[in-house]
Amino acid sequence: MARNETVKNDNAVDNSAPGIDAELMSSMKEEVLRAKEENVPMLQAFEAVAKKSGLKVNTIRNYYYRYLHAQLVDNNESGGKRGKVRSLKGVAGKSFTEDEVKNLVMSILIAQAEGESVRSCANRLAGGDPKKMLRLQNKYRNVIASQREYVESLMAEMSQKGMRYFNPYTRQIVDGNSVPVFAEQGAGSKADTRSGTDTQPSGKDSLIGIIGDAVATLSTFDDFSVEGFFKGLKQLVDMAARGREKGDGDELTRLEKAYNELKSKLQELHDFVRQLAGINQRFVDLPDEQKLSALSDYINEVKAWLDTYEKVYKDA
Repeated sequence: MARNETVKNDNAVDNSAPGIDAELMSSMKEEVLRAKEENVPMLQAFEAVAKKSGLKVNTIRNYYYRYLHAQLVDNNESGGKRGKVRSLKGVAGKSFTEDEVKNLVMSILIAQAEGESVRSCANRLAGGDPKKMLRLQNKYRNVIASQREYVESLMAEMSQKGMRYFNPYTRQIVDGNSVPVFAEQGAGSKADTRSGTDTQPSGKDSLIGIIGDAVATLSTFDDFSVEGFFKGLKQLVDMAARGREKGDGDELTRLEKAYNELKSKLQELHDFVRQLAGINQRFVDLPDEQKLSALSDYINEVKAWLDTYEKVYKDA
């Protein structure tokens, strides 16, 4: 009897995600740690655990992300904010709380670092409810596109806690021990203060930030191919480089002009898209009881935006 009680207590300690067997959790942690140490895809860890347990790989993967999410919630609660709502359950049909947004963004960034898509993670967090999934997905993309400073603060927090996550602006996976340069600079690190070094981002970091911001905004529109746009841009640059090598001055001038025009259009389109993002952001953030009365103004704003699109961009 005493042995059973000991096992039960061990389960309570090791099983940070309710509903997952402690022995399975231990095996999962062991294989994931081995995968990280050997720098191999996380899928191999899930496959190893699935082979041992007889469960499906997708089941093991879902268990692992449930465990990560439970850890994230526990870490937040240990910070003295127990009074706020932590769960993402039931968010459809009401405004998001501050903690729900934080948990949502951090959970998806962590999941993306392990190879899971935004849609798949949102669906998992929503428990398979399509309406909740769509709302979680849209909220995440809206935050990424319009609240960069806030997202960077969350990434800095995850780095301090040793978490592995995906940076949506540089499109890179960041290990928990390495804080992104712009996150340290944005926070004004003590090390910089002591050494007196310049905290302004380098030209390369600034360019990465600009491109990342543009990609994050443009990728929220399903009918716009970000990949196709940048492939076209690369072709222009390659053509310009070949023209320079051949000494074709006229062709080079033409290509450079086309490149500058395309770059200008990208900036103009980026600003135009941000206008629509702002319109939607203001409406989505309204309390539910105010949305009905504000619906007419919202529709008029969107209509005005569409009218401008028809006149300026439709045939461009």
